Amino acid sequence: MYKVSSKNLVRPPGGILKMLSVILLVFSRITDNRKIIIRLNLTSFLLLMVILQVSANSMAQKITLSLKNAPLMKVFDQISQQSGYDFLVSTENLKAAKPVSITVKDEDLEEVLEKLFNISL
Repeated sequence: MYKVSSKNLVRPPGGILKMLSVILLVFSRITDNRKIIIRLNLTSFLLLMVILQVSANSMAQKITLSLKNAPLMKVFDQISQQSGYDFLVSTENLKAAKPVSITVKDEDLEEVLEKLFNISL
């Protein structure tokens, strides 16, 4: 049913290996001062990327709610006050939605919205 063929094995293309060898050759011909500058630039770039990633994670919105049998509009208002995000929802959908009870403490906005939509559906 299945055929095994050694021709279909995945191998890196030779072009990549040639390109890497050219880059190493060029890098070996660069003077020592330029090597240090290139290493410093690469190190500072990587450090900047790590710092940006950490700051993006720390800026995640944390929501705390404790509402029982509250209309969906009130829940959206509370989330909007805490996060600064505004929600666009049709009034027909808000009127048709059942009151919800939700209790969350210091959870991400995405998780709160997932819980809220699972409750209201």
